[in-house]
Amino acid sequence: MFAKEVGVPEAVIADSHRCNKSKEVRQFCHKIGTTLRVLEGSTQWANRAELYVGLFKEAVRKDMLDTDSPLIFWDYCAERRALITNMTAKNIFQLQGQTPHFATFGEEGDISNICNFGWYEWVYFRETTAKFPYPAHVLGAALDQLRMRVMK
Repeated sequence: MFAKEVGVPEAVIADSHRCNKSKEVRQFCHKIGTTLRVLEGSTQWANRAELYVGLFKEAVRKDMLDTDSPLIFWDYCAERRALITNMTAKNIFQLQGQTPHFATFGEEGDISNICNFGWYEWVYFRETTAKFPYPAHVLGAALDQLRMRVMK
């Protein structure tokens, strides 16, 4: 879907785990018209990739612990953290002071859904289909503006 909507990357760079260099992965890369580059294990490039994966996971853990959110929502929390990462400018030469989202899509990303609410923040929202005598305002937790979870 990414390749259809955004475009095919020049290369897919993966670590040397066997699932990343399987026959199916190689066929998929060939099918969409890109090459698969596999990093050597224990190289400085693999270590850098592992460092960023570790930092990302730690940020997700911190978000989950700080808000005492249910573990079942870890994937939504990771999506939100990835969105924050992609919408934040980095001091990386290749980005030239731009966000990764702008470098990929050529437009500024919408950050309103991550600015208005924190992760798993208690909110009231209006239930538009509520019939009398049920309340129109319902207590929930904001996972993001698109996903509200009703707390009963």
